[in-house]
Amino acid sequence: MTMYYLVAFQTLYYMTDYLGISPARASAIIFFTKFYDVFTDPIIGILSDRTSSPWGRRRPWLLGGGILSSFACIMVFAGPALSGDHLMAYLACSFIVYFTGYTAFNIPYLSMPAEMTNDYHERTILMSYRTFFVSISGVLASGLAPFLVFTYFGGGLEGYRYMGLIFSVIILAAALACFWGTAGAGQTTRLNKELILNDWLKSIIANKPFMQLILIKLFQLFASGVTFAMMIYLSVHIYKGGEGAVVKFGIPMFAAIGLSIPCWTWLALHMEKRSVFVIATVGKILTIATFVFLTPDEPEIIFIIRTFTFGFFTGGMILMGQSMLPDTIEYDFHRTQLRREGIFASLYSFVEKTSAMLVPLSIGLVLSAGGYIEGLEGAEQSQTAIDAVYFGAIWLPIIGYAASLPLLLIYSLDRQTLGELRKASKEHGNKLAES
Repeated sequence: MTMYYLVAFQTLYYMTDYLGISPARASAIIFFTKFYDVFTDPIIGILSDRTSSPWGRRRPWLLGGGILSSFACIMVFAGPALSGDHLMAYLACSFIVYFTGYTAFNIPYLSMPAEMTNDYHERTILMSYRTFFVSISGVLASGLAPFLVFTYFGGGLEGYRYMGLIFSVIILAAALACFWGTAGAGQTTRLNKELILNDWLKSIIANKPFMQLILIKLFQLFASGVTFAMMIYLSVHIYKGGEGAVVKFGIPMFAAIGLSIPCWTWLALHMEKRSVFVIATVGKILTIATFVFLTPDEPEIIFIIRTFTFGFFTGGMILMGQSMLPDTIEYDFHRTQLRREGIFASLYSFVEKTSAMLVPLSIGLVLSAGGYIEGLEGAEQSQTAIDAVYFGAIWLPIIGYAASLPLLLIYSLDRQTLGELRKASKEHGNKLAES
């Protein structure tokens, strides 16, 4: 997740203001390389489902994907002495390497919680640890990264290069820790039962809770991606705090995500996950709306409180989304008796990548429409460009989050439903054993 947030927070601004690439062209590079990335998800999911090794089905992918992601981090932020089409081609290749490594790691990683436990509430507790470490990765990407670039290394392309080297080490260390730390984790084995392609697709589409969840995440991840990408633009052009001011946004937000986890976990143990998810989403919409009052004269404590509140509700949304995914995968197993954790994780990631693919395209169009000028390294923009920053940072995310609410309200998979399915599946297995 460190590499994911690093790319989400840093790359668009790095490309427009330091590599001198127009918002439209920078967005096009990310869009088309993510388009490639979207179609690698189901391939990795199927391959990881079918992998057989002494390390299990998933762990070899964690190791390989982590190593590739570490190398890609150096490539993305190398800032080579290239221009024009040569620079565009280099960045496209760098992003393809990054997206391949991230996918190879992330799909098996998302698959593993569904294999580790079948307990409805234990999944929430398990995913609370994951969400906590997500918050740490966010602090690193939104706090440490800009500090290294703009303060410690003095800014410019050199700052980005050194930051890329340091973060490549962090990414590799995290991947190795994940690989070794899951050595004793519960795993499932592939079942011999297979379906023909048509029946296979129908059975996935028939998983109504999963289809609802990925549509919810499509809207929310789009909104979240826009927020992350626009964070530095908001800090520079609205708050007028300079490029280093993004730290004041990122650190309180991700600190709040980590600190909020016990609260959201407690709520999920006493309420249905869907209800908790709705509360967190509505709270985040209302918090984003308060950014319309942001001015350069705003007291720093108010800015920090607002971003902390933003992070608090973000923590609930991340935790509930991650906790509900294993529930929908178990729902599939009880309906089909197939072990397809990898393919469901890949489809979930497919939606994540699709939304991420739309983010730079949408932002590029908004900024270009507002007349945002590239290559100014944070210098003053026109009023229409500032208005475009307002729209992209505030109203575009609100639209995305609001669109997810109707789907959340009709989501129906709960603890009782899963318990009944588990009981029916067990009885079916006993009958087969007796016959």
